[in-house]
Amino acid sequence: MNPKVVKLREEREKNVAKIASLQERNKKIDVDIIRIENTDIIGMVREYGLSPDMLFELITAAKKNPIPSVSLTEINETEE
Repeated sequence: MNPKVVKLREEREKNVAKIASLQERNKKIDVDIIRIENTDIIGMVREYGLSPDMLFELITAAKKNPIPSVSLTEINETEE
């Protein structure tokens, strides 16, 4: 077989292994991000002295009456 083909196949196998390793690392990073975000959320809830029931009610109320989103363009137009 052509030596160039063999070399390219070997390189491809190495790349596949690297990609698999990086994908696994990304999964671990995602888990860490979620864990840290959850800890931050719990801290904010405790800071305001909310019970789990109060938090549930707050989220439910926010879903029923969402705050309208405002774009930066709208803010700049309002300021002018």
